[in-house]
Amino acid sequence: MITNFLITGKKGVGKSFLAKKVLDNLKESYVGYQTLPYYINNKIRGHYFHSLIDLAEIENDLPFTIRHKKDSCIYNKEVFQIIGIPCLTKSLLSSEKIVLLDELGVAELENLDYLNQVEKLFNSNKIVIAILKKVDSYFIINLKKREDIVLIDLDDTTQEVALKELLEKIGGKLNEK
Repeated sequence: MITNFLITGKKGVGKSFLAKKVLDNLKESYVGYQTLPYYINNKIRGHYFHSLIDLAEIENDLPFTIRHKKDSCIYNKEVFQIIGIPCLTKSLLSSEKIVLLDELGVAELENLDYLNQVEKLFNSNKIVIAILKKVDSYFIINLKKREDIVLIDLDDTTQEVALKELLEKIGGKLNEK
């Protein structure tokens, strides 16, 4: 049974934008997280982890990358231990049917406990919408091979076609629950 929806494509193609449009159209509450850029002197200097579920005892919005060159970052992998695992654990236990993982890429790949929590979400009855960086990591390659996924590659389709497909399939899953 398909309950996991992966959106991939090259940088800047609109993966997060598409996920937001899908979620806005579904009008369902959701949990999970977003990774968002932070700026210093009007330049992107890295990204931070923003939990969409309340983690009362943990500060939200922790930076996990520091950009030191145009296409090069230093990773703070402890952030996935500090906020990522509690966010995913609480999302799994929540009553919301949809979990957003925006995004999975490179920074979290060295934290096996975090990846195990991601795997638990994919194995659950939750509808998971995951944004994937276009990287060839072992973890992401295996996610794409799962039989319970729909993979949307925005390098191969338009936003409009992808939006229609996702709304039909996710809407159908919500109606089954």
